[in-house]
Amino acid sequence: MQKNFILALLGASILFSCSKKNDSTPVIQSPLSQAIDSKYIHQGSDVNSLDVNYSDYNSTGDCNKALFQAAIETVTGSGNINTVTVKGATLTMEFKRNALAQPAKTSLTYGTELYKSVNQPWPWTGFLIITKQNTFLTTDQFNKAINIKLTAINTGDIAKVLSKTIADNTMAIEYNLTANISNGSKSVSYELQTNTPITLRSQLRVNCIIPGFFPTQSYVTLDYASTLAKPKQSSLDGNVTSYSQEANPLFVSESLSEYIAGRYFAEKLYPTIK
Repeated sequence: MQKNFILALLGASILFSCSKKNDSTPVIQSPLSQAIDSKYIHQGSDVNSLDVNYSDYNSTGDCNKALFQAAIETVTGSGNINTVTVKGATLTMEFKRNALAQPAKTSLTYGTELYKSVNQPWPWTGFLIITKQNTFLTTDQFNKAINIKLTAINTGDIAKVLSKTIADNTMAIEYNLTANISNGSKSVSYELQTNTPITLRSQLRVNCIIPGFFPTQSYVTLDYASTLAKPKQSSLDGNVTSYSQEANPLFVSESLSEYIAGRYFAEKLYPTIK
């Protein structure tokens, strides 16, 4: 009788222990677990995000069709997951609830060969496209209405306008450092002042070689990465508007990386998973 009582207590203890262990084990419930083994799915930066390490599942792949659709279903469904990040061998994709398009963001997976190719100290220049809104301005009036001041961030650096051209309603200004100290950040800022309404497009022009995209030395004109601040706009006396922004090698790498990641998704990955 006593023996049976002890065995019953031990059995209850084991059941309680197992139940307690199972209660503390996170169970990920989402369409993702139907597309890939749950061992590759982990909680992200918060309770409303999930990370999928697809490259651990397929060391040379970025995503498959089933996982791609599952990621979209997860962030558009009725569950509490708002962000899904799929880390592939070359590309990392972020799917977000309420995004206008999916994935909401693409980036090159850190440390990959393509990532290393992009993040080189490629030569670059700043590039401004200025479009006049008053089409009655003559070329001379338009030219006089635009004033640009360049400032090298490091003492000893020199920044200059390399070229300025006007065609019809558009002015293009290219600028950069013409001299810089060896250990400086190679950063330059511009301030553009004008007393006429304009549309400004601030860009970066990079001379690079990117295998699979630019196999030979090529000039690539890029918009600033979406993660970077837009030109700062402020009103000055005399009906003058000021636009200012900084350009530096880090901004170049971020912008080139975003551009290449977008092309990689559109040209190389999406055709295989659509």
